[in-house]
Amino acid sequence: MVEGLLPGEKAFVRLQYQKKNYFIASLISISKISINRISPICPVFEMCGGCTLQHINYQIHKSIKSKKTAADLTKIAKINQDIEINYHDPNKFLNYRNKSIFPVCPDSISKVKLGYYRRQTNEIIDIESCPILTNQINYIFKHVRFLLQSLSTKELDNIKHVSIRESEFNKEIILVLISKHKLPNRVNKLLIDLYSKYSSIVGILNNIQPLNNNVIFGDLTTNICGSNYIKEKFLNLTFRIGATSFFQINLYEAQKAVSLIINNVLTYSDINRVIDAYSGIGTIALPIASHNINVVGIEVNSESYSLAEANSTINNINCASFILSSVEASLELLLDHNDYLILDPPRKGLDRSIIDIIINKKPKYIAYLSCNTSTLARDLSYLMVGKVYQIDTIHNLDFFPQTMHVECLVFLKLFISPNFRRN
Repeated sequence: MVEGLLPGEKAFVRLQYQKKNYFIASLISISKISINRISPICPVFEMCGGCTLQHINYQIHKSIKSKKTAADLTKIAKINQDIEINYHDPNKFLNYRNKSIFPVCPDSISKVKLGYYRRQTNEIIDIESCPILTNQINYIFKHVRFLLQSLSTKELDNIKHVSIRESEFNKEIILVLISKHKLPNRVNKLLIDLYSKYSSIVGILNNIQPLNNNVIFGDLTTNICGSNYIKEKFLNLTFRIGATSFFQINLYEAQKAVSLIINNVLTYSDINRVIDAYSGIGTIALPIASHNINVVGIEVNSESYSLAEANSTINNINCASFILSSVEASLELLLDHNDYLILDPPRKGLDRSIIDIIINKKPKYIAYLSCNTSTLARDLSYLMVGKVYQIDTIHNLDFFPQTMHVECLVFLKLFISPNFRRN
């Protein structure tokens, strides 16, 4: 296995170490180049840990991602049947990402490093712009960099990350500086000046994260100036999106996924309601409820929960309600056999206790949306054991062009024996 080498290419490599059934090697030089190799658009592509597929023709992207999904479902979920994966090409291949979080550190040469991590390290690759970010985020990024370069080393050392999020609908920007401690007044004044210069920036916030761990956002966020949220249009509804609340980074592909879920829900007339686990700010629950379907959302993040309630009111939707709770604490009391269950968990997938609740309650239909096909396949293996559930359809949606990541949507229904006959 050689990172950066394409099928059919020949190269000089350096052996790194041996696994049980294969070798790991690093690339020295390529002697025979694949016709599918293209020139990456990003000048730091070979160093940056963000994108991994910019050097490959997009048709090969599709093949790589489909094979990865199929391999995980076969090897982990033990699905032996032929797997048909419906692949949905993205609307945009570049400039699609509406949010990014950049690590920050002082630098003796450039004053500040602001960018992404080098592959498999904690070293920051300093960037001027990023081709998968929107043009407006790249524009604001340059001015944020200029502001950071004016800070002292002590002031810079307090800042851990910078988050920039944009609304596709009206191009609003919300900027968050994540720091170890509260930002001093001098830095706040510089940020207020930045806010006054650029009308696209509707709010600047300071999130405090004093802990030395991998969690980016802390529990406390204070407003420096402007709004605490941006407004976005999603499937013809208006949403408020907070600085720390979850919202898909690819608006167009997220709308495709939710449209597929809506169409699947509308297929069935034998469900009482929809349970939207991990409901966030309501981007799945509210578009479904707009079709006069009763939906209950479960969300553990208090900011996202409050925004979901507000978004329901803004859009005059009366069929949706939200519960501030973890899925683990609430699902068993809520879930019923006649429910349609939507699962959109974090990358780590479902806790085993949640799977046990689902198997016990047996909701008729499930839509499982995942950004990690390995944990998705693991969870499907539990849901399908003993022929409790069977897969209806599988969809790969390319939320993350130029990277190895893919969003996978699986529709499941209770298993029906081929010998079953209705009376």
